[in-house]
Amino acid sequence: MSANRSLFTRIRLVPCIRQVTAPTVTCRRQVTGSRPEAGMYHTIVRAKTRRIWARMARGDYRAAVDMAAPTVRFRFVGDAAPAAELVGRDAFEQWFADLYRLLPDLRLRLTDVVAKGWPWKTTVVVRLAVTATLADGSRYENEGVQWVTLRWGRMVDDYVLEDTARLAAAIERQHHAVAQAAGGR
Repeated sequence: MSANRSLFTRIRLVPCIRQVTAPTVTCRRQVTGSRPEAGMYHTIVRAKTRRIWARMARGDYRAAVDMAAPTVRFRFVGDAAPAAELVGRDAFEQWFADLYRLLPDLRLRLTDVVAKGWPWKTTVVVRLAVTATLADGSRYENEGVQWVTLRWGRMVDDYVLEDTARLAAAIERQHHAVAQAAGGR
């Protein structure tokens, strides 16, 4: 113990004087969501969105319904038959059921996705391709954009824009072909 004591008595404490210098400042543009954790969260959101849209591409609209909050607000902008502004998961599901009755071969495919925000308010923007084979054998092709707001992983707002002139023409052809097929029996 005396050896340790003598070691400590030999150490002389000297006050430390620090020289403070101004930090070097570098200017760089900060990109929204550039923090690593934001990047990881957005990567997860984009991956989940791609999985949901992969199911939609196979005709499984339940993927979207399952993600919807009970009070989801849905707007499909336009004057064509599927145009709607509704609230609630049940109404949202019924809209899809009606759409798939009208266009049974409808396929919705994601072509691009962007995500921003945090779990309590995430914005997801999807660019999509729309295809269907109509009853007369003709092909319907269109494109659209979906703007979604998520809260804690649930879709609370869904706003869809599609070329409604193309859609209206396809619906008209579909009704005409179905009427002809029914009259020919």
